[in-house]
Amino acid sequence: MHHQYDFIDLEIVEQQDTLIHCRARLSGDVDGLGLDPVAADAWLHFDGIRVHLNDVDSPDAALARLQGFTDIDGLVYSPGNDSGWFLFTKLLAS
Repeated sequence: MHHQYDFIDLEIVEQQDTLIHCRARLSGDVDGLGLDPVAADAWLHFDGIRVHLNDVDSPDAALARLQGFTDIDGLVYSPGNDSGWFLFTKLLAS
């Protein structure tokens, strides 16, 4: 089922190589259905960050915009999509 919440608090607790430890809490029952807040805590595999913005048409521009929101150190462009978005993945040591 799909339910709407008004607020999400997402915390990236730590990262180990390509695994990230995340905590999330959703609250604010938008539809008034009597839904309780929802919480989750998990280790997730980091596949990368997708940047899809109408005014961004190059990987360099996408990475520059992403830098305004997160540390981009270690992220590299991963070519191969034609969907209008740019994927940046973690550069792994060889």
